[in-house]
Amino acid sequence: MKSKKLCDLVDIIDNNMDCVVLKVKDDAQIELIKLGYFSGNEDIIRLTKGKNHTCSVFNKDGTNFSWYWGSSGCTLVSDMLSKKGKLIEECITEDFDIYIGDNYENINRCLYIKSLDDVNDAQHFLEFMYWKDNPTNISVHKDGSFYKNFDSIDKVEQHFKDLNYNLVKNDKYVAGTGCIVEEYYIEKKKNLEYEV
Repeated sequence: MKSKKLCDLVDIIDNNMDCVVLKVKDDAQIELIKLGYFSGNEDIIRLTKGKNHTCSVFNKDGTNFSWYWGSSGCTLVSDMLSKKGKLIEECITEDFDIYIGDNYENINRCLYIKSLDDVNDAQHFLEFMYWKDNPTNISVHKDGSFYKNFDSIDKVEQHFKDLNYNLVKNDKYVAGTGCIVEEYYIEKKKNLEYEV
């Protein structure tokens, strides 16, 4: 049975230099609730770009709320709200493939993305960095900017395969600092299906 992801339940109504604005589809209430962290009352979701991210949720009943996280601290929120924010961020950065950091060129490069179809055939350059004596802390950089940490190379590779990327290993070397660097090129496949 196929399970819907947040990216299947929203449309991008704006993707600009400052933020991404998502509109919940009209028939998405039950599927949104099934994700576990949404009430089904959500109408518009906005996530800002830069060093800090403010997430704002505008509900159908006219109420709204915001919280933030990033380099200068974070708002103290419940575990459920934190997980909601993570789902929203992953929807934007992983499924829609929109960069939300503070690199102007990377933000500008993603402004054309307005739907899942726009990320078909997306290509990126990845660097996996880790120490020989600590291969369980892999720092991944995507197109020259930090992406996220993983605890094994297998999990990094599986993460991108789950996002429908083909990975092609380009190089592996030891940097001057002694850090091991593995370079990959990745390209998104067109067929996007999610299994439970």
